[in-house]
Amino acid sequence: MKKNLSIVLLLGLFLFTSCEEEEEPQISGDVPTVSQPTIVSGWSDQNSGQVEVSSSVISDGGLEITERGFVYSTSSNPEWGKSGTQATGVGSSFEGRVIGLWKGNTWYMRAYAKNAAGYGYSSQITIDAN
Repeated sequence: MKKNLSIVLLLGLFLFTSCEEEEEPQISGDVPTVSQPTIVSGWSDQNSGQVEVSSSVISDGGLEITERGFVYSTSSNPEWGKSGTQATGVGSSFEGRVIGLWKGNTWYMRAYAKNAAGYGYSSQITIDAN
């Protein structure tokens, strides 16, 4: 009986210690560094304007860039998830077209790039759509 109890206790101890949660893998790298956007061209109609912008990834933070683009808002320091557009490009340079900059507003824009460590943003530029 003692032998069976010992086996059950050892089995229970083994199961308990083997069910520990695994730690999340640590990401070895930093968020990207991105240059300030440059307006390539712009035009407007009666109600709104649009601009073509370009930027570049200065540093990928040691991780693969998975997304890049431009974010814009009527509030300063816009972030991804509010208003934005993904960009196209090869290598470190990328371009995008931002549409719907309603007249009568001041718009703030930043370039961004994303890697496994998160989003990196450029400093912002201001677009006066008056």
